[in-house]
Formats: sequence, C-alpha cells, structure tokens
Amino acid sequence: MNRRTKHIILYLQLFSLFFLEAKENDEWLNIGYEYAHDYHSETTDSDKDTFHTESKGISLSFYRFKKDRNIGLFLHTSLLAPRKNEDFDYTEADAATAGSYIIGPGFKGTEYYNMIQPYGGIGLHYLQFTYHDTLKNEEESYSSYQLTNKLGIGGEMGCRLNFHPNFFLGLGTILAWDFYSSSLIGIDDKEGTFHKPDKFHSFMVSPFITLGYARVNRE
Repeated sequence: MNRRTKHIILYLQLFSLFFLEAKENDEWLNIGYEYAHDYHSETTDSDKDTFHTESKGISLSFYRFKKDRNIGLFLHTSLLAPRKNEDFDYTEADAATAGSYIIGPGFKGTEYYNMIQPYGGIGLHYLQFTYHDTLKNEEESYSSYQLTNKLGIGGEMGCRLNFHPNFFLGLGTILAWDFYSSSLIGIDDKEGTFHKPDKFHSFMVSPFITLGYARVNRE
C-alpha cells in the first residue's frame, strides 16, 4: 500500500466522524480546492537554505459544535501535489505528495444578512511529504526517495456564504507555522540518511474555495 493510499484511508476514517449520529451537535463538512505556498528556511552546519514550494490539491474541513455553542471541534486535512520550487519540478517526479493535518478548537461567528458567517480554528499542525523519482545519467539509472515530517501550529480562517439552509460556499485560507522538521533521504534500496536541520522554520499559506454541507440541530 503506497503512502498516497494511506493518506486517503486516513482522511476517510477522520471524516467518518461526520456521519456518526450526533443529535445534540451542529456540524458541517466542506471539501474543495486549495493552492498552497510553503516558505521554508533551514540551517545545517552554517549553510542556510531557503525555498518556496507551490502545491495544489484537495482541502477538507470538519467542524462540530454542541447545541447553542460557538466553540467546538475543528479538523482540517489537505492532500497536496507539490508542483515546483527553486530546485525541483515535482511534476516530473514518479511520485510527490504532501498530507497536511490540523486538529484543535474551532469557532463560528454570527451570521450576517442571513448569509455571511465567519468561522475558523487553530491547533496542532502535522505535515508529511513523500517524494520518489528515478534519475538517469550516461551509465546507469537509480531511485531517489525522501520522507519529511514537519510539526508546528496551524489554523484556518474562512467565511461561509449560506445560500441554502444545508449548503454553503466556503472561502478562506489555511495558515501553518512549522518549527520542527526531520527527513529520511536515500538512494535505491540502501538505508536512508536521517537529516534534521540545526535551525528550521516554515510558513505555509493556502487559499481555498470549498462547497460545504451543514447539519444543524433544530431541537
């Protein structure tokens, strides 16, 4: 089972929460498109490396609130396909995928004009990046792989446009600041090399547009 399949299975397990019976809850689920910009900086042995990676993919968010409460549970995941940065064009690789996860408290604001409603959430952010490619030179070909894990704080800021009691359009952005990173990098079937920068930080901003379904407790 490849890592992309594992990401998809995890998404399905997480968002199965939405379909559980929860008569005392107001909740919504939205899915759509996001375009991510990841600004990465790391220093190892006095050598500083900075780059900007662009990615596009699927954005999924889930919110659950107790009846008449504005603070509740927030969960966001993204399945992203990195496109390029200053050093690589990932669209030409055999495989390149990033899975992003945020979980923490969420909030919903007052609905204005019976249509516009701000919302958001903040929590722990985890991102896993996987890369595999086959490289060739004049004499031979070999495989290169990388598995990177990042950890930090993330959140979502958005606005619902409620055009129907149960359906809405979501607009906003995902923000994440990561302060920990470690990577396993290798060639062919040889044991990979562990890499952890001496100093590291990255900032990701991901505008999104989504379509959502809300299940509201009227009792």
